[in-house]
Amino acid sequence: MESELSFNLEAVRSIFRHAWQDGSTKATPDALKCSGQLLRLITVEALHRASKAAADRCIDLEDQDLVIEPEDLEQILFHIVLDVG
Repeated sequence: MESELSFNLEAVRSIFRHAWQDGSTKATPDALKCSGQLLRLITVEALHRASKAAADRCIDLEDQDLVIEPEDLEQILFHIVLDVG
């Protein structure tokens, strides 16, 4: 079972504040918690897909540890954005 990792709620609040240009928009603690969970799910999915991309790239390197490179993340980013959007 996956450990319960989550985004810090203050970090989520800070991201929201940065995105909302007017100072009047606010989010409830429940909305921040839900948004943090959504960010966690998107991040985990991106890492799983990037790991698969790295494995496909390094198929002949059986003895070495798998390393996710920035290129692997770039390869899956478009699909993540389409799936989320």
